[in-house]
Amino acid sequence: TCKSCTDSVRCLDCLASNPSTCLDCSSGILYQGSCISECPPKTFYDPSIQTCNNCESNCSVCTSTTVCTQCDTTYLLLNEDCVTACPDGYVKIGTTCVECGNGCKTCCTSDINKCLTCISPLVFYQNTCIASCPAGTYQTTNTQGQQVCLDCDPKCSLCTSATVCTDCVDPFVLSSGSCV
Repeated sequence: TCKSCTDSVRCLDCLASNPSTCLDCSSGILYQGSCISECPPKTFYDPSIQTCNNCESNCSVCTSTTVCTQCDTTYLLLNEDCVTACPDGYVKIGTTCVECGNGCKTCCTSDINKCLTCISPLVFYQNTCIASCPAGTYQTTNTQGQQVCLDCDPKCSLCTSATVCTDCVDPFVLSSGSCV
């Protein structure tokens, strides 16, 4: 017997018991028994199986099962994955987690190289994260528990705290931890 597929334009072969279920397409992509021109949302064309395959959960646009390019509305894109929040070292810019500059634990959305906090053991100094405090500063813990570099007294060239100098700028001389 001859069978006629419901979609006779794009469907080459269909189920005899259900002519609306296509088995092979002359054009388009075979997906869930139909010939379609493009994969539906949350899927991508997978040439290895010659049909549409699902994106990973929480991903709205993808190019493979492991590469997401756009996440569902409550998620953020992080290196081709979808996350609920950006991890340390990243900042949320729009719907994407963008890596902060060198050593930043948190950074500004307007400038990813402007650190707000540092990844331990780095020390915070002038919106950057450095290995150790430069001359004219001393390392201390701020009220948030972060290691920071603060300026020595202007008379000190080296110090161990705000009140203890270990070397002085000319013409001052060191006397009992102070520059006089």
